[in-house]
Parts: sequence; structure tokens; C-alpha cells
Amino acid sequence: MKNKVVAIVGPTATGKTEIAVDIAKKLNGAIVNLDSVQIYKMADIGSAKPSKKIIEIIPHYLIDQFEPNEKVDMKRIIEIATEIGKKIIDENKLPIYVGGTGLYFKALFYGIFDGPSKNQEIRDRLKKIKEEKGSKYLYQELQKVDPETASRISENDYIRIERALEVYYTTGKTISYLQKNQKKEIEFDFIKIGLNIDRKELYERIEKRVDKMIEDGLIEETKNILKKYPDSMVIQTAIGYKEVKDFLDNKIDYEKMVYLIKRNTRRFAKRQLTLFRAIDGIKWFKPSDVDNIIDFIRKKLSEN
Repeated sequence: MKNKVVAIVGPTATGKTEIAVDIAKKLNGAIVNLDSVQIYKMADIGSAKPSKKIIEIIPHYLIDQFEPNEKVDMKRIIEIATEIGKKIIDENKLPIYVGGTGLYFKALFYGIFDGPSKNQEIRDRLKKIKEEKGSKYLYQELQKVDPETASRISENDYIRIERALEVYYTTGKTISYLQKNQKKEIEFDFIKIGLNIDRKELYERIEKRVDKMIEDGLIEETKNILKKYPDSMVIQTAIGYKEVKDFLDNKIDYEKMVYLIKRNTRRFAKRQLTLFRAIDGIKWFKPSDVDNIIDFIRKKLSEN
């Protein structure tokens, strides 16, 4: 029988961290981060990392794991997250996976996609196209050949765009098709919790969160990362940082920067919901339903 673990998913600004902490306190849990930006050091404000005070109270893993210029593939993240889950179980605690990176959770729930190996010739060709026409052009190509994958990623996420196109040009099949038709052994029995709120309230939360991030020093944080890691993966791909970089490079003014961060975050939240709603077995709650969430988890943990 597989060990039961909890997974908390949902769009940005729905309070996943707070809910996870409440669950961990009441059910003797430890938290495993599955947010693709919180895994990086220095990216604190822009990724809404839990405070040091919270981390001191409840163990958190896979936060501040990598330098901001490290290129980290999904397979490595899931392998680390799985081993951490086993370690937490060995300590007689409940692993609680939490985050908003849908592709990480798909891999955790359904197994790692073992696609074709790297094709340097194709990557070089895609890189040349990117330099000449931009990553948005390649994203549009991906929309044509694999709209399902394109709907799950940002037009600025060149790493995933590159991989999806590489798989398609190498195999003649889309990465979404291959992922669905490749069966993998799954390590855990997941109790899947989804958090969502009314669209209007969600967008209001996003607006307030962005304002607070800027007030708390997002621009200075971005400067510090760029100073130490000018080729940072975080700055290149993460919403918030890349817009601030454009502002620092005088490509956009302050008002445009704020507008773009809010707009891009709203769009990201929409993509997150689309992806999570396509995953089987998620029980959806409002963030205010914390007592019902804990009761639901207790019931699932008691079932054979």
C-alpha cells in the first residue's frame, strides 16, 4: 500500500502557503515547495516565499535550493521532491506538497515524462530563430503544433517552449500526446486539494499582492539578483522580475511595469486554473474552508 501524502494546488494569490501551514500544524506535517521560483535563492519578494518565522515553525523543503542562474529541469525537481517526501514519512510526519507550478504537479501525480534525449542541432536552430524573431514567435509555432502544451506555459518561458518543440521535431509527436501515453509508477497516494476563489476577488488579490511586492522592495531585489547573476534564469522567465528588468533597462516606464506585472500575473493565474482543472481527483475548496479541508484530509488518511 502506498503512503498517503497531501498536495495543495491552485492559482497564485489563493493562500496556498497559509493553508499548508495550518494543515502542517494540526496534522504533524512538513511542507515540500513545488513553486518554480521559490526554489531559487534571493528570489524572496517576487515569489512570495514564506517568511523565515514560518519556516522556523514548520519545516519547509525545496526552498532556496538553487542559485538564480542554475538551469534546473523538471525531472530533477521531482526526483528531489519524491526523496524528500520519503524522508518526511520516515520521520512519521505528513508530507504536504504545495505550489502553483502545474507542470511539477502533473509530473508528481502521473510520473516523469521520459522523452527523447537532447537534440543539439534542433536546439541551435531554435536558438537562432529566437535571436532573430523572439521567443513569442516560437510560442506561436508551438500553439500551431501543440496547442494543449502551449496553453499551459507562458509565451516567455523559452525553456519549456524549446523542449516542447524539440520533442515534436524529433519524434513527430507532441509532448502532450507522449505524456498521456507513457505510464509511470507513482510513488504516493495523493490527497489532492485545490484552492480557488471568485475570479473578481482573485484578481483583486493579485493587484494588492503586486502593489505590496513593489512596496516591499521588488525592484531592489531584482537589482541585487542581476548584479550577482546577470544571466539569472529567474530574471529571464519569472513574472515580476522580467518586467522589472525591462524597467531597469529603460524599455518601459514605471506605470507600464506595474501594469504588465499585474496583467501577466492574471493571465498566469488563468493558465494555472486551466491546467489544474484538467487533473483528476482534485477536491476544490475556498481558502476560507480550512476546517473543512483538514476534516477532509483526516477522513482520507483514515481510509484503507
